[in-house]
Amino acid sequence: MRKAILFLFLFSFSVVGEAANEAVLFRLDQTLARQKAIVEQKEKRITEQRFRFFQPQDIQSRLAICRQLMQEYLFFQYDSAKAYADRGIRLSDQSGDTENLLDFSISKARILSIGGLYDISYRLLLNMEPEDMSLANRKNYALAMADLFRFWESYSNDPEFTPFHREKSHEWLIHYLSFLTPGTPEYDFYQAKYNMEVFRNVEVANRYYLKCIAAFPKTNRYYARSCFTYAKNCWNAGLRQRAIRYMAEAARSDVLACTRENAAFKMLAEYLMQIDAGNSVMAEKYINAALNDAKSYNNRLRLIEISQSLPPILEAYKRQLN
Repeated sequence: MRKAILFLFLFSFSVVGEAANEAVLFRLDQTLARQKAIVEQKEKRITEQRFRFFQPQDIQSRLAICRQLMQEYLFFQYDSAKAYADRGIRLSDQSGDTENLLDFSISKARILSIGGLYDISYRLLLNMEPEDMSLANRKNYALAMADLFRFWESYSNDPEFTPFHREKSHEWLIHYLSFLTPGTPEYDFYQAKYNMEVFRNVEVANRYYLKCIAAFPKTNRYYARSCFTYAKNCWNAGLRQRAIRYMAEAARSDVLACTRENAAFKMLAEYLMQIDAGNSVMAEKYINAALNDAKSYNNRLRLIEISQSLPPILEAYKRQLN
């Protein structure tokens, strides 16, 4: 009798989880259907900023708008983000503004690493002297280095070089944390990463990720990244329905924020296929969304990752249609 009751409880819990995820996936599909309008709204804002950039004004005002445009494009369009970083470098150099010159140079290195040009990004960062920088630039430099080596580790996947990249990423992550204020959402996010990547303490990391999910708005990249990693941790722990829920939340947040440099749609498609090959129609939709984002952003690493996941999903999709 006890076994029967336990089975019914677990079954009902599973049904509730699946029903909740149907609602989450439905909201994701609704948001995905509005993606064109969301992107148009962002492009309108960018157009207004570009108009202001070319108006007569002092150099500091132009640099401020240039930085805003670079940030708008940072995870939206690689080539444009790099173009405004280069403009910022030229304007800073022409005006003799060392502080802004370093700021835009660090940003350019970060953009190059996001786009997969790791060696060029590294050489650019090595040409700088962080000891001589302002506090703000030292902080940005540490983050650029941490992200560069994390991306490089993922891309190379080489037993000879991966340990070096991982060690350097951890070293710079710890250094970056020293610039953050404890108790702030940003600090909590990087504490989560620290516990995940350095200590491998998933339980503590999850507590920090849940704090971040509660603290950041759904249009914030930190919200999407927190949902993404928390979902992966849930999946690895066997909590599949919870993983689907939070990975869908990460994907939806990426759409709302126009973040084209993302991995949530790809992972969501893979999770759905692993749960049931009959989910191939949904998986095909999400893997194509991931592919479109990677192409629009021009991200080498994402394109490689997606190209590896695409064939089995499309094959299952074709079988289901037939």
